[in-house]
Amino acid sequence: MDMKTKMGMKKILKLFLIYNFLTPALIAKEAQYCALNKMSFDKRVRVNDFPSYFFKVHPSGEYIAYINSSGNQLLNLNSGKNFRLPGIVDPVFSPDGKYILTPIIESSLEHGPMTYGENLIFTASLDIDGENKNGMSFYLFNDFKNAQENDQITKEEIKKLHTSPIFRDTESEGVYQSASIDPQNNSMMVITDQNRLSSKNYDLKDGDISSKGKLHSICDKVENFPTNLPMLSKDGRFISSFNERTKTTQIYELKSDGNCHLSLDLGLATGKVSFNKDSSQVAFHVDLFSTAAGSYFSGVASDISKDVYVVNLNESRDAHGLNLVPSTWAKVTNNQANGDGSFYPDFSNNGDLYFLNDSGNYFEFIQKKQDDLNFVNFYGVISSKEEYENSDGEIDACYKINKKNELNFILGQMWIDVCKKISNPTLTDSVLISMGLNKTNCEELVKSKWDDSVKEKIEGIYRKKVDLSFLKEVDLSDLLAACPKNNEESKKEKIVGQWLERSTQSLEETLQQKCMSCHSSPVSYSKEVTTINYYDENFKTVKTIKEMKKFAMKAIDPKNIDKVSASKFLDAITHANPNKRMPKGSQLSDDQYKTFMDYYILQSNDLGENESVGDEDSPSRKPMYSEAGLEKQLKENIALNEAYFKEYPEMKEAFIRSQRKEVWCNFGQLGCADLIKDKLNTKKEEITSLEEKLSDQEKEEVLKKYNRELKCNYNWNVTRSECKEFLNNSNEEYGF
Repeated sequence: MDMKTKMGMKKILKLFLIYNFLTPALIAKEAQYCALNKMSFDKRVRVNDFPSYFFKVHPSGEYIAYINSSGNQLLNLNSGKNFRLPGIVDPVFSPDGKYILTPIIESSLEHGPMTYGENLIFTASLDIDGENKNGMSFYLFNDFKNAQENDQITKEEIKKLHTSPIFRDTESEGVYQSASIDPQNNSMMVITDQNRLSSKNYDLKDGDISSKGKLHSICDKVENFPTNLPMLSKDGRFISSFNERTKTTQIYELKSDGNCHLSLDLGLATGKVSFNKDSSQVAFHVDLFSTAAGSYFSGVASDISKDVYVVNLNESRDAHGLNLVPSTWAKVTNNQANGDGSFYPDFSNNGDLYFLNDSGNYFEFIQKKQDDLNFVNFYGVISSKEEYENSDGEIDACYKINKKNELNFILGQMWIDVCKKISNPTLTDSVLISMGLNKTNCEELVKSKWDDSVKEKIEGIYRKKVDLSFLKEVDLSDLLAACPKNNEESKKEKIVGQWLERSTQSLEETLQQKCMSCHSSPVSYSKEVTTINYYDENFKTVKTIKEMKKFAMKAIDPKNIDKVSASKFLDAITHANPNKRMPKGSQLSDDQYKTFMDYYILQSNDLGENESVGDEDSPSRKPMYSEAGLEKQLKENIALNEAYFKEYPEMKEAFIRSQRKEVWCNFGQLGCADLIKDKLNTKKEEITSLEEKLSDQEKEEVLKKYNRELKCNYNWNVTRSECKEFLNNSNEEYGF
C-alpha cells in the first residue's frame, strides 16, 4: 500500500469515527445527563505537597496538622503557611485544642526536626531493645502557633520546641491515636493501636499532664471486636471501627468493664469516622466504583472516587446501653471523575467540616460550613438479607432494598450505566450517587432513558441476588418525582494559596505519601503460608500443609530503596486480592504504579542469580500417591530392571522388598522414619569400618548431614531452606 492510499484510508477512518462516535449533539446530551450537582465550599487551601493519610483539624478550625514528605506539619488555613511539628507520623490535637500529641522514638527526640530518612538512619544505629522506645509526646499547641507566626524564629529555638514536650509517656508505644476530654474531671483519654487497641487516661490539672492509671485494653470482652480504623469520640463515650467481617463501619458505646455495646452499624463500608463535639453527628468518606470496596480506605486510586457524608444521630437507651439512630444525612462532595476524591473529614468545634481533596494528585484542604449542608432522611440501603442454598450446594443470599431507596437505586443505576459504563455496580454505589444528581439533568436522564429495556438490564445485572419485584410497578412519573429537589450551589469560595505546576510524582514522594505512615518503623506481621503441596499419581494436589509464620519488614528509607524491598513492594501493590493489596484499598494511581514498576525493573536487573527476595521459601511439592498408584509405581520400577533379573533371578525378591520401602516412602510419605533409620545404621557401619578413623564428633557431623540429605531426598519432614545445600544437584530429584 503506497503513502497516498494510506492517507486516504486514515481520512476515511477518521470520518467514520466522527460520524459514528463523535456526534456533537449526542456528546452534549450525554454530558448533560452526567453532570452531577455542583457543590460549593467556603474555603480551599491549596498545598503544593503530597499529604499522607492522617490529618486532624484544630478545634478552632484555623489550623490543620498533617503528614507530608518531611514529617508532621502545622498548616495555617488563613495564610497557607506551614510549620514543622515534632515527629514523623500521626499529629493529633486534643479536643480542647490545648495540646498536640504525637508518637516519637525516645532517643531521636533530642535531635529536633528530622526527615523520614534522617530518622531511620539515626534510629537504625541504636539498640532499640528496651532503650529506644517509642512513646507518646505531649506539646502545648500555643507554643507552635506562636512559633509559626514568628518570622524571626531561629533553628535553635525550633529545635528547643521539638525537644521539649511538656509530658512524655513511654508506656504508650502505639500510633494512630485519637483523644477525648472529660472537662468535669480534668482528664483526657487517648487510644492507640498498641496491642491491637489500648487506652490510657491522663490528668490535666494546673496546666500539667500526668498519667492516670495504667495502659489497658478496651472492649476486650466483645467477641471479635473490630479494631481497624479505630476512632474515639471527642466526648469519650463511643468508639468507631471498620469491621472486615461484615464490611461495615460500626460504633460501640465504651464501657469500663470491657463489655462494649454495639450502638450502631452504619450498614456502609466507610473510611475512618470523625465525631463532632457532642457525638450528635459523624462524618466519613465512602469509596464509589471501587473493586476493593470494603477494605481499608486510604488514598484515591485510578478506579475509585471518594465522597464525604455527614449523618445526624439521635440517642435512645435500652437495657443493653446507648443506641445511636441515624435521622438525616447529607452528601458533602460530588466527585465524578475516577481518581479524584475527598476524604478524612473532621469537625471543628462549631461543627464545620474540613477534609482533604485530591484532584489529579493536586491536594487542597477544604472547609464546608455546617449551615450549607443539605440534609435528607437517612434510610439504610439494605432492609433484609435471606440466605439460601444455590444449585451448586453453596450458601448464597438474596438482598431486599429498603423500600424508601428503591427509586434512588434505579436513578443511580441509570446514571452509572450512561455515565460510568460500569457493568456491575453495587447497590450502595447506586443509592449514594443518586444523592448527588442534579435536578434538571436527572429529569432529562429519566425522560430520555427510562423504558422496559432498562428494567431488563438491571434485572440481568443482579439476577437472583436482589429482590427487584418492585421494578414492574415503577413508571416515568415515579422516577421524575424521585429526582433531587436541590439546585446547583453558587457561592464565592475563598482560595488560599495556588498550585504550582509540577512533574509526575517521584518514587520518593510516592513512598512518603502512601507508605511512610505504616513503614516509618520496622513492621512485624504473621500470615498463613503453604509449606507443602502433596500431589497424587495424576499430579493433582491432594493435600496442602499450611502454617502461620512470622515475618518482619525493615523500616523504609524513601531515599534508599534496596532491591529486596523493591521486590516486596511490587508483590504487595500487585496482590491478586484487593483486600490484601498495598497500600490498603489499592490506592496507587496509574502514574504511581508505573513509577513503582519502572524502579522495580531497574532494580531486578541487578538481582543475583541465587538471591531470594520473598518472605518465605516456595512450598515443597511432595508426592502422595494412592495405594493403587504406589503399586503401579512399584511395577514400573520392577519392569525397568527385568533384563537384570533375567541374568540374576535370585536378586528379584530382595529388590522388590527394598523397592517397596523406597516407593512407599518416596511416593507416599509412608514408612520414611524406618527407612531413614535403616539407612543411617548402614551409614554408621560404613564410617566405623573406615581405615581412617573418625572422631565421635566427626561421626556425629557426618550422620547429621546424611540424615538431612535423606530427608531432602525423600521430601520427608523437612523444609526447603534446610535442603538448600542439596538442591544444586537436581531440583527435580528433591521434588522442589
